[in-house]
Amino acid sequence: MKFGRGLFKGRMNDGMLIITMPSSEYQARRVKLLNFLDKKLPNGRIDSITENHEESIVSYSFMRLKNDTLMELQSELQKISKEAKSNVFFNRSGEI
Repeated sequence: MKFGRGLFKGRMNDGMLIITMPSSEYQARRVKLLNFLDKKLPNGRIDSITENHEESIVSYSFMRLKNDTLMELQSELQKISKEAKSNVFFNRSGEI
């Protein structure tokens, strides 16, 4: 727990990276993908992995993502899978 402005706060995150790809691609490359995320976003964590017949979705929370890291991340994801699509959401964009 961290002390926040007068209140106890649990671990917060700055945003969420959502990666969507065909399930067959995810099954073939999941270890590489998850290792890459752990390396590139060391203060991050997996929030969820959803799989259905056609696609898989990985939701990954992160802390402090720099602009150049975001560009590298998108580029590297395409090297892991050309089918990968990514969306990045910032929780407190004015504070980052």
